[in-house]
Amino acid sequence: GQDPPAGSLEPGATDVSGAVLTADTGEVRWDQSIPGRGVLAVNAPRLRLVSGFGHGRSWDLGGVVVIPGPTLQDGFGVIGLAAVDGESVGTARRLLVTAAGAQTNTAVAWYQYPDVPVAFPPPEDMEVTWRDGTGLAPSLVEGIPATLRLPLPAGALRVWALDGSGRRTGQVPVREDGAGAAFDLGPQWRALWYEIVHWNTAAGDLDMNGRLSALDLLTLRLLLAGDLEAGTEPFTAPAEAADLSGNGSADSVDLVLMAAWLAGL
Repeated sequence: GQDPPAGSLEPGATDVSGAVLTADTGEVRWDQSIPGRGVLAVNAPRLRLVSGFGHGRSWDLGGVVVIPGPTLQDGFGVIGLAAVDGESVGTARRLLVTAAGAQTNTAVAWYQYPDVPVAFPPPEDMEVTWRDGTGLAPSLVEGIPATLRLPLPAGALRVWALDGSGRRTGQVPVREDGAGAAFDLGPQWRALWYEIVHWNTAAGDLDMNGRLSALDLLTLRLLLAGDLEAGTEPFTAPAEAADLSGNGSADSVDLVLMAAWLAGL
């Protein structure tokens, strides 16, 4: 056989007798503190995850709090928050939430093995079969309820429910909650995915191009004047409108002119 890699643990060297097991990096935790209600929790730089019977508990994952709601399978569900860009969940401009519960196919029949019909979802620990049928498309997936809290100002966040193609289908209300923001997922959105956009308005980068420019200041002026609709992301004013100096581009000269304009000079 092969020699184990340097630094690896020998079989049996890890104590797995406890109710909560944590990976050596601290990022992955298997929680069986409630018998029969196991939960896999992940707190990694670009991912937060609660998978299992998380209902009835609040999961604080590095400042992101996940509060799963009731589901068809006695509180079982999977809720993940992943950074789409940036180095971490905390610095990302865009994040993707996935939240799903029970799944079946259209018109499929469930049986207690071998041939006793049962309703969906079947009870826990039951041996089940579809026999010789697999049902039809589309798959039917439970959109589950949950509350997410993020350590960010509510006014800097926008949340949308997404369809299977990633199109926004509805804007999810975001509210102030203590020192951060909170919003609720649920079957009313008919969604398994949600998009979170963090507008870094505190830094003034309204067009989200990574820098403060004359275009950001023009956008701010139009927003304050009510001449720009604050319902799309990123906020964007016509680029040519920011070329106050007339040199063909929106640059540092325009930034100074726009600042003076905002100051009323």
